[in-house]
Formats: sequence, C-alpha cells, structure tokens
Amino acid sequence: MNTYEFAAALAAALSAPLPWDNDLVAVCAEPARQIKKVLCALDASPRAVAYACSGSFDALLTHHPLLFDVPRRIAAGDPVSDAVILLIRAGVSAISLHTRLDLSPCGINAELGRLIGMEGAFPFGEEEILLVGNIAECSPEEFGARCSAATGAPVRLYPGSRRISRVAVCCGSGNDQISIALESGAHAIFSGDLKYHPSRSASDAGLTVCDGGHYFTERSAPRLLNELVIRTCPYVETEIFDEPELGGRIILP
Repeated sequence: MNTYEFAAALAAALSAPLPWDNDLVAVCAEPARQIKKVLCALDASPRAVAYACSGSFDALLTHHPLLFDVPRRIAAGDPVSDAVILLIRAGVSAISLHTRLDLSPCGINAELGRLIGMEGAFPFGEEEILLVGNIAECSPEEFGARCSAATGAPVRLYPGSRRISRVAVCCGSGNDQISIALESGAHAIFSGDLKYHPSRSASDAGLTVCDGGHYFTERSAPRLLNELVIRTCPYVETEIFDEPELGGRIILP
C-alpha cells in the first residue's frame, strides 16, 4: 500500500471533513513508497519531523495539517519550509487527519465526551462540530474539576448560574461554538481557545464555560491515530510521538 492508498484507507474509516479543511497528503516525495512504519503525532512540529526522518518511518501521521494554509514559497529558514525540505530529503510522507478525526464516532470529540462521562451524545449545529450529551448532575465547580481530571491539566472556568447535566464539547478551538452551545440547551461547554468576552457573556447568560486549552483537549489525537492505523492497516507498524511541550507551561506567581 503506497502513501495515497494508505491515506485513502484511513479517510474511508472516518467522517467527511469540513469543506474548509486541507488535510490528507501534504508532502510526498516518493508516491510509490510502501507504507510499513508510521509515526503518529498531534503536530508536524520540528521535533516530530526530525524524529520521523531520523528513524525508519515511511510517513508522519498527524492530526493538524502541516500545510493548512498553502504557502507562497518553500524556502529554508522558515519552520514549515524546513519541515517540508527535511521530509522530502528523507522520503517521508506527511499525512494528516484533521476535522474528519474531530467529528468521527471514534474521534477526538467523542473521546473528550467519554472522558468527562458524557452519554447519549449527538452532533449539533450547522457544521455539527459541537457534541452535546448528558452527564451526572453537578455544580459548575464540580464540572470544572471533572474536565481538569479528564485532561490532566488546569482549566479556566467561567461558572454559569445553573447546575449542570447537559453539556457540549468541542475539541481544539471552540470559541465560535459558545453561542451554539447556548442554542443547544446545554448547561456547560468544554473546549479550548475560548476568548474572554464571549466566555463572560455566555456565563452571564447562565452557561458554564470551561476552557481546557487547545492542546489538552486534543492530546488524545496521537493515540487515536495509532488505534485507527491498527484497525485499518494492521500490517503497518506504528509508534506514538508524545510532545507535552506543545501544551506550553503554567507559570504561577
């Protein structure tokens, strides 16, 4: 199975991507190269790319696309360009599964919901990015503690005025989903990259807003990608590249 056949097999096992997405094969210097060993990571970061190219890997499989925005040029000295050049020289392909992994029943949103004990989940909104379901009733503070425990990291909580039993989750960047969570009838939303003013406004309207950060709400991606490859292409060897540095550092006073 070559690079494009491998990417197609993975994509066929997931939901359709959102129209604006730009995932699957981004870099492929050797289209006929057989995919035998794959590195699974959240991002095609410099460390992940260097590790993939220094080993015996045939492809780097990430959640976030290396080339989400099409570059105007590839020139050494730019981090994305350096990654592309290194991958091409090593003959390692770069493949990503972005919103199709977010939205799939075996994907990141579903996993985030599972981690906080969500049941009866269903997609909501025009793009169906938001996943809405039920949890055991709790206070806003208890919900925040549950989200923190689920990701193993601190969260920022904007408590609403109601007890919580119906919740919405959106992995990664969910700032645009706050108003949609209100429309869904959810009592709380758990997501990342949430801005202050929309969060405060929603909190004043009664919605508990919990910001777990982009990285921490998607840190399950490498493991989920690994599991997907094992299910879809069991003859392909895999390795998970965990990079907690992507989550940044919490500096306390």
